[in-house]
Amino acid sequence: MLIVKQIICFFLIFCYSAVYTQVKEKKTFDIKSYFNFLKNDNSQEIVIKPPLNQCYQYNAPALPFFSFSADIPNKGDYTLKILFTDSITISNIHFPVSKGLEKQYGQTSYYDTSYFIEAFSSEAFFPKKNFQGFAPVIARDTRKQTFHIYPFKYQERTNTLKVYTQFIVQLEKTAAGGINEIHQARAFTSTKDIFAEKDLSEFQSKYQPIGEKGELLIIYRNTSDSLIRKFAGWKVKSGVKCHFLKLDNNTIFPEDIKARIESWYDSIPDILYVLLVGEHSEIPSYLYKQVLSDDYYSDTYYGFIDGTDFAPELLVGRFSGTEAENTVLINKTIHYESYYLKDNYEKNVMLMASDQGTNIGDDNETDWEHLRGIGIYLSDSAQMQAYEYFDGSQGNSDSPGNPTATDIKNGINAGKGFIFYTGHGDFSVLNTGSFFTMHVQQLENYNKLPVVISAACNNGKYIGLNCMAEAFTFAQKNSQNTGSVAFTGSSILMSWAPPMETQDEFARLINPNSSNYKSTLGAAFYNAQLSMLEKYPTTYGEEVMQTWILFGDPTLKMRVNQKGALLAQHPSIIPYTSTSIHLLINEDNAFISLSQNDSVIAFGQSSDHSIIFSQLDLSPDFPVDIVATKSDFQTYTGQINLFRSSGEVPFKVYPNPASHTLFILGSLAVDEVQLVDVSGRIIPVNFDFSANSVNLDHLSAGVYQLVIHSNNNLYNYKIIKSHEN
Repeated sequence: MLIVKQIICFFLIFCYSAVYTQVKEKKTFDIKSYFNFLKNDNSQEIVIKPPLNQCYQYNAPALPFFSFSADIPNKGDYTLKILFTDSITISNIHFPVSKGLEKQYGQTSYYDTSYFIEAFSSEAFFPKKNFQGFAPVIARDTRKQTFHIYPFKYQERTNTLKVYTQFIVQLEKTAAGGINEIHQARAFTSTKDIFAEKDLSEFQSKYQPIGEKGELLIIYRNTSDSLIRKFAGWKVKSGVKCHFLKLDNNTIFPEDIKARIESWYDSIPDILYVLLVGEHSEIPSYLYKQVLSDDYYSDTYYGFIDGTDFAPELLVGRFSGTEAENTVLINKTIHYESYYLKDNYEKNVMLMASDQGTNIGDDNETDWEHLRGIGIYLSDSAQMQAYEYFDGSQGNSDSPGNPTATDIKNGINAGKGFIFYTGHGDFSVLNTGSFFTMHVQQLENYNKLPVVISAACNNGKYIGLNCMAEAFTFAQKNSQNTGSVAFTGSSILMSWAPPMETQDEFARLINPNSSNYKSTLGAAFYNAQLSMLEKYPTTYGEEVMQTWILFGDPTLKMRVNQKGALLAQHPSIIPYTSTSIHLLINEDNAFISLSQNDSVIAFGQSSDHSIIFSQLDLSPDFPVDIVATKSDFQTYTGQINLFRSSGEVPFKVYPNPASHTLFILGSLAVDEVQLVDVSGRIIPVNFDFSANSVNLDHLSAGVYQLVIHSNNNLYNYKIIKSHEN
């Protein structure tokens, strides 16, 4: 009997220069602490823990193994050299047969046989092979390769296990040419930190995560320019630089659209995110294949740029509706990122799961065990509150019996920041709770909008259907936002185990206390998918990467636990000739952008509660918009008006200095007058249009800026309020 505890797959990352010279890294492993044995009356059991995984070769012993990725040089073919230095032998132990990776078509189960180590024989120790290497992949500017190491050898006939408890691993070059080579590196600038720095001594991550700093390419066809400008205007103000690709009638097919995307990426390698705006008829999802009743439609296809692998260079999301539906989702996105509700609903996590999956789920867990583990992790590590809605009676916070659609509606209405679903489903239903799209339309979670990560069949099957993902993202009631702000849903019948690994890693990545914390939806989701693909480099794993669609903004800044509001101080009015702006803010490490006319002019991060933007070239025609953001803080928005110099218009301001009354004469009409003190504070004044004068009696003596509004322009004069005579 094999007892498997929670398995988190992580291990060694090798670091190399781009040009191969010699083997750079050699690592000795001692795995004694990763397993132990329990004795029963007639046999022994093995208990394993991270970083061990369980073999999923169909009808082979479910033995533990290691999985890790090595960063390899841009060119060449590589393999491992393993030297086993110590071992132990255990007798009278039994391993169950692996059921492999399973998916269901109706009542019929199908298994992924693409993961194959070697033929199994009960007479020999299995596996004879010490490791298995998979094809290298390219992710942005890094080439990496996954390896599985097999230190556990089992002979079924004698129930004998041999464990190599110590071994040395070394990466070696075997040929000058290889698969998926990087022939010309792109010149990344703003995304130069696209991959996090890793310390080999820590071994905290099995894969090198994609960062989240990058620009957005918005692709649309029939959507109105005004709606695109509304969305992009907010993204620009919040610090996301946007590019636009409006498709014409010469760009119809997915291959043509992808070619245009590749051209943009070649020209602007800082593009990290792609947003498809429109229905399938406007911007078609790519059809990989058709299997029985399944159409393998993919949006991720547009992110696979370099090589023939399935590690995306670009992180793709979709607004999949009509103009009216996408307007709803755009309003949701802007509201979600701009405003806070006071009850801190974002910390609440809904966990919905079936009671199935025995011996076929990831980490050998059933669906509900898998989500309970996520709930425990988020509660302990991220101080979030988990709410369980499991089929059956699973104890703890799960209520007896099966949840109902009413239970789920009430739970969502109470406010949930995230919803994890693991179980059966179809395009219009989550089977747990028999929760249909019509129930989504009844939700009343006004502006308490969650992000939904659904590991269920067909929830993202949107072509020609009103699928669950669209029901959530387009939901409104009483003209208010309900449903969710984003939803990840599959376009096919999903396999069982791989998407569970994606959910595990997604939970780890949204933890603000994690070293690999990701606050951006696209970065969190696709990094989690990379984690899955490393653990399951198989046909079923690739299908999950291809067909799990992100419905929503991939640049969405998610919130986990409210920490307060960002507050900033800055001048209200400055001359347009100013070349610097100094801003004070109550939090360090806040991201602050300055923009004019929906174009970013400066972007930076606060330190010591302030930031100075210098070398500015301001346009006199538009105010400066300020947006400050920080994960789990309420967004700050502000504006600085600009005025022209006094020499540009022949206004005469006299007397100056003045003690009681100031007169304004000129060739242009005066619309409004303002006074600004030395701190930038606007002081209300009344302009006497009949006398062309301003009364100064309420002012203290000192220096002021007089701002004259005329014909949509601002003009500035320095004045002095003198003491009374």
